[in-house]
Parts: sequence; structure tokens; C-alpha cells
Amino acid sequence: AVAVFGLAALVSWARRQAPALYGRLCPAAMAALLVLGALRCTESSGEDDALPTEPPWADLERQAYADPQAATSAILHGIVAPALYSIARTVDTLANLQNEVGLPTALPTPGMQYALAAYGLDGWGRELDFERTITEDRLVSYVVRSAGADGVLSNADDVVLSVDLDQESDWAFGWDQRILTFYLSRHDTEPALFIHRWAGELFEYNDQDLGSSLTGGGPFDVLIGDTLEAAARDGGGSTALIDEMLAAFEGDEDGHAPLVMLAFE
Repeated sequence: AVAVFGLAALVSWARRQAPALYGRLCPAAMAALLVLGALRCTESSGEDDALPTEPPWADLERQAYADPQAATSAILHGIVAPALYSIARTVDTLANLQNEVGLPTALPTPGMQYALAAYGLDGWGRELDFERTITEDRLVSYVVRSAGADGVLSNADDVVLSVDLDQESDWAFGWDQRILTFYLSRHDTEPALFIHRWAGELFEYNDQDLGSSLTGGGPFDVLIGDTLEAAARDGGGSTALIDEMLAAFEGDEDGHAPLVMLAFE
């Protein structure tokens, strides 16, 4: 808008004050406006890019987890849920999320690599059931369900993730209240807190470059050192969560700098 206004003002001035210059400016201004329009169309089309629809686990050789129950919980709360909260768009299937899934490590284990590719399968290798409803007041509700150990849906041993999002408020303003999975690792000698990046508005990354370098380019921001302490001090309700994570991290008896995940329903 600023560029268009500036061009219009310049052409208007030239028409009154410098007719010869006006004759040369008009074609140039028209060309510039066409370029600006093309750039804007390209930008707008990028916002409307179709989400991926082919599930990456469709042709994947199914593997077994050592603890299917724990793996199912980690997949739902540590991979699927952050992606649902971060994508800031309504999705129709779990396959739509594949550009948002990630785990905050540059050195994923084989199990992590498999889970990221097979996030649409539960710990027993079965397809997760996915339901989406949208109400008249634009509340989007997702229910992702594993049939559990017995393989029968809708009974007592199901593992269920429920995510409710208000398209008007949560996607624009509620990102800090909608982070439900935190990861803690160690960077040098300090704890580093990883938070899944937010794709909506009004988000200021803390250290996106460091987050990318520590996680191999995954979709994570990172709080470390003074910024982590500031988050604990100024974060209101998040203080207790950060304190709990730090206690779990420092209490590791093996001393191997674990990656700690806390997920909250």
C-alpha cells in the first residue's frame, strides 16, 4: 500500500510539474504496479497452499514399540497435539499435519524417527481414529483415539486426545495458553526448554536460529539460560510447570542429560 501510494504521488506531481518526466514515469509506474500485484498474488497463493493429504505411514513397514501404551501417549500428546495447536488451520485428516510434526532433537533415535513418520499409528501399529467437528460459533473440536491394547474402539482402554480450538481467539491470541507439551534438554551446561513454534499471529520467537540448530531444523523455539529464568519468573501459571520440569531434569540419576517431555491434557 505504501509503495502504491508513493508511486501515485510521484506520478501526480510529475503530471503537474514536469510533463516530460510524466511521459516517462507512466510506463515505469504501470510496470512497477504489475510487479507488486504479481508479488502480492504469489504471497496470497502461498497462504492458501493445500495441506498434504497422503499419509507418510501408508507404505511404512510397521514396527513394534517396547511399550505400546507409553508410545501411544507420547505420539498423541507429544507429536499430534502440538501440531494441531500450531498449524492454525482447520485440518481434515492427520495426514494434513505432516509438515508440523517434530521432536526437539537433532539426533533422533530410530524409534523417534519411526514415530515421526508413523504418527498416524498408535503404539500397536493401528490407525488412529480422527474426528473433527465445527460448531456454529467456530469452535473446532478434534478427537484422536487409539483403540488401546484390545484393538476395540470406544471402550475403557482407549487412549484419547481431545483438542478444542476457538478459531477466532485461540488462533490469534491464545497461543501462550495453548502450549501443552514442553521438552527439556541440555545445551552446554544449561537446561534448554523447547516449545513447538506457533504458526499464528502475534508470536515473537525467542531464539529461532538456536532452536533450529539444536533440533536439526525442527519446528521448535528454545528458551535457555536467562530467558528460561525470565519465563519462570514472568510466566504466571507456567512457573510451576517449568519448576517441575527442572526438578525432573536435575533428578536424573543416570546423569546422561535426558530429553524430558511433559504433556498436559
